[in-house]
Amino acid sequence: MPSPPSRAGDRSVTDGTTPMGIGTTRELERVCAAMGMLDAAPLRFESADDLPNGGTLCALPALLAFGLLDHQEDAGLSLPKGFYSLPCIFLLIALLALARIPSVEQLRYESPGEWGRLLGLDRIPEVRTLREKIARLAQTPESVARWAASLATSWMERHEAHIIGTLLVDGHTRVYHGSIANLPKRYISRERLCLRATTDYWVNALDGAPLFCVTKPVDPGLQKTLENDIIPRLLNELPHQPGTAELAARPLLHRFTVVFDREGYSPALFARLKQKRIAILTYHKHPGENWSPAEFNEREVELLNGEKSHPAPRRARHLAGKRQTLAARNPAARRPWPPDRHPQHRLPTRAGPQRGGDVRQMASGKLFQIHARTLRVGPLGRARHQPAS
Repeated sequence: MPSPPSRAGDRSVTDGTTPMGIGTTRELERVCAAMGMLDAAPLRFESADDLPNGGTLCALPALLAFGLLDHQEDAGLSLPKGFYSLPCIFLLIALLALARIPSVEQLRYESPGEWGRLLGLDRIPEVRTLREKIARLAQTPESVARWAASLATSWMERHEAHIIGTLLVDGHTRVYHGSIANLPKRYISRERLCLRATTDYWVNALDGAPLFCVTKPVDPGLQKTLENDIIPRLLNELPHQPGTAELAARPLLHRFTVVFDREGYSPALFARLKQKRIAILTYHKHPGENWSPAEFNEREVELLNGEKSHPAPRRARHLAGKRQTLAARNPAARRPWPPDRHPQHRLPTRAGPQRGGDVRQMASGKLFQIHARTLRVGPLGRARHQPAS
């Protein structure tokens, strides 16, 4: 018969009386690992009652499905022989994030034996050991970048063409509280202070699923990050892009659509993206005066959140840059705005068949939607409204 589940009080007594340290109940394996005779400790799960943070294991199938332990060997990630294997370190960090433990340092106040039982071990590594293993992985940034790129590629390949054809890009500041790096200060709106921080530019699919992140310790701005880091990577890695022959046969066809906010507004950038057959969807940085109510269609369109909207496609307008002009459409959606506010002017530069449906920004906490299936755009200079199919 299987042994009965262990109780929290009995486990606490056992972990406190082990000769090699708190929770080190597998002495023989630890001695073998210290002598280089063990590649990694085998995982053995035991029945236990009242195990803290046991609910985090419910997310284990999802973590494995999203590839947490995939592509590590192919990318060159490895750790030397020892008691803790590389998959255990990855799983531990993921479970710590799920348990809302903000930093590795906070593990000093957690029970190492109880956390070890979640991983099938006797205890988790102490803070110093865990930091050493993370630092060893950080010494090979090329391998980490290859692993992240492999994960992003596998996530992109799982999406359908109409989902992956529209990418949402948004920047988020991440405050740095350490003392090692001398980062520039920037204004943090949520704290109303200028603090040292980095900027993470997240690239998400149309359904809000994150694909990859570009971190900028010294932030050059969304425009340069788009053109120098994000767009080249999308051109090389994004699946379901039309081929050269298809692009040549259909002059108005685009490779994919990039959605971003006003920070990336630049007619010169739009023109360069258009040459690469990349469509953009953004807010107009200088919307101007209110539009006439006569331009709005009286037909209501229901958005994903149940809100009603009146589409108003406007004829193409020319965006004047320093050296050229760019034709673009300027559709808007009229909602019950207060009298002193403008409607939102969204500026797409794409034409031809729409690749994607409802555009929504989920990762940033913002929410803007365009019911693209109700707005069919013809050649440049013409826009028309059609009922949703």
